[in-house]
Amino acid sequence: MTSPTGGPGRDPVEQRLRRTMEHMAARHEPAPVPMQRILRASRVRRTRRRTLTAAAAACLLAGLAVPVARLTSDGARRVDMPPAVTATPSPHPSAHLSAPAAVSAPIGSGTVAGVPWSVTLVYYPRLPAGYVRPDGLGTTVYRSLLCKRTVVAGIRVDRQGGQWADCYLLTGPDDPDDGSALFTASTPGQHDTRVFIGHPVAGTTHAVVTLHDGHRSAARVVDVPGTAQRAYAVALAAGSSIAYTQEYDASGHLLKTVPGGLPDGGG
Repeated sequence: MTSPTGGPGRDPVEQRLRRTMEHMAARHEPAPVPMQRILRASRVRRTRRRTLTAAAAACLLAGLAVPVARLTSDGARRVDMPPAVTATPSPHPSAHLSAPAAVSAPIGSGTVAGVPWSVTLVYYPRLPAGYVRPDGLGTTVYRSLLCKRTVVAGIRVDRQGGQWADCYLLTGPDDPDDGSALFTASTPGQHDTRVFIGHPVAGTTHAVVTLHDGHRSAARVVDVPGTAQRAYAVALAAGSSIAYTQEYDASGHLLKTVPGGLPDGGG
């Protein structure tokens, strides 16, 4: 058998080269692995990563702590947060509503026998403060008031009876007062002047009052805004009396004749 390292038939030069390489390989020692240096470098890298991570976490916590701290303080200012919007509830409309205002309408005015006179209707949608219902009237049916303010020579007629002496209870704005009235002013200076207030039938635009002495006075019908109240007024000098009253529409057609002016024939 032939030796693997030499033997018959092997080239002497090849054998010398092989022995030389084996000799050199036996003399060469491999360099030791630098484990300590690798471990130190690894520890440095880990320490650096931990430091960077801790710094980033500290910044994040600091950023979160600012709004939290300010939100949990006195609330005077809120950083990086939208300001709180507190809705102020609107008061119920009825909170600002007072009693409905009175509605007034001048019905007529002028001078008779040198004495000035005027009539104004005042409608109260709700009974005004200070008004006392007459005894025996219900508390729910009559809720409105109509006052016939009649002034002669600068003095209100029936003022002796109090503030509401010339007022009448109604159930509401659609409750027409069809009660004509004759107001007599007997205070000194008023010369016993009388004022007739008529409440006409529907469709009436004007009325003519004829006195017993033949004198005639025309008056236009005036509406109280927002109500069914309609009226006209004529003044009578002392000693005069009404023979009859006639009411007409816009075309001049006679709608009604009332003897004496009043439903009972008085006047």
